[in-house]
Amino acid sequence: MDKIRPLLSKALEQIQTQNIPPGIALDFGIGGGDETAHLLKQGYQVIAIDNFKEFLTEVKLRKDLAPYLSQLTTIHANFEDVDWKAIPQVDLFVALFSLNFVQPDKFYEVWKNIVAHVKPGGYFVGQLYTHLLENTQRDGYFVSESTELIPFLSEEELRGLLNEFDVEYFEDVNALYKNESEAIHLDGKVYSVIARKKTIKACELTYKELLAIDEISLLLIKALEQIQAQNILPGVAIDFGMGLGGETAHLLKLGYEVIAIDKFKEWFTELKQLDELEPYLPKLTTIHAQFEELDWKAIPQVDLFMALNSLNFIPPDQFYKVWENIVAHIKPGGYFVGQLYTHLLENIQQDEYIESEGRRYVPFLSKEGLKGLLKEFDVKYFEDVEALYNMVEEQSQREGKNYSVIARKKK
Repeated sequence: MDKIRPLLSKALEQIQTQNIPPGIALDFGIGGGDETAHLLKQGYQVIAIDNFKEFLTEVKLRKDLAPYLSQLTTIHANFEDVDWKAIPQVDLFVALFSLNFVQPDKFYEVWKNIVAHVKPGGYFVGQLYTHLLENTQRDGYFVSESTELIPFLSEEELRGLLNEFDVEYFEDVNALYKNESEAIHLDGKVYSVIARKKTIKACELTYKELLAIDEISLLLIKALEQIQAQNILPGVAIDFGMGLGGETAHLLKLGYEVIAIDKFKEWFTELKQLDELEPYLPKLTTIHAQFEELDWKAIPQVDLFMALNSLNFIPPDQFYKVWENIVAHIKPGGYFVGQLYTHLLENIQQDEYIESEGRRYVPFLSKEGLKGLLKEFDVKYFEDVEALYNMVEEQSQREGKNYSVIARKKK
């Protein structure tokens, strides 16, 4: 039996009481490897990081772990030099007695990446320190013999690092150690932390507050509230007609893998250049194409298909073919979120531009005809678009009616 630290044992008990299945864990500083071993045996896929190569080699040579090595990824790096772009978001981030080895001038950058790489609803389990080690380490060894601890943050400031989490446990490190011989004695204070990253629902933000975060659609916010109320975890999403990218950015931050499709290539370039999205780019796939020319065979089924103010750009004679592919590419139990239109644009667009100057809308389907498109779905919301948006002026420039839809594909 692996002798794991009591903080991880306590955290796993809390996770298991909520019937959360094992997912992806990251062990940030594996040391002797017992925590990595335990997580592997519990069914987790584990990414183990350490700046001491020998630790990584030793864990791979353990005979008891031979059946689990396919679940293990090892990364040899100093904490400040980790290539975060190559690391997925995880369900459990473990940093046991390791964050004090991060250089003070690099700590906030490392911490920002840690937070970004914990999925909403995922856990951070580890220690936070009022004092950090001043010495630089390379390849597992201190450059100098001295290991002086220097003041860094107060208890209140450490708690401030956790503002994106619901803190379930925050206590002096020695509260979990019964024997004085096991007690941790360091300059300053060390706090053991178990914290769960908030979801939108937990944040309890208003529609307007959420809209201000990434300038995202109110319809998407309404849909995400319904999805999260059912404790459905982020999966794969398609943003069909990405536009300026606010919705794509928001979904990436929530932990979704996003396939963004648009005929305007420049929007992809601009989105990828945003500094705030750098940690999430490994989970973004972009496809530059006309909607009616997509290679659907290259696209997987998704948990969330989003088509916000975009389906009216499909030529009427191509709509049913595109819609058939949309329906086929939503997993049973997955969601369609978008607008359906009684009139479609007649103008054919090449790349991102309309060939003729005028935009002429032609009749397509009645309200009942649009509802008929959703026969494979349980419709959760079907209302005139004006119910969520103040679009009277824009609506007056269009013929027909637009309907906002949230629908869940039947299982």
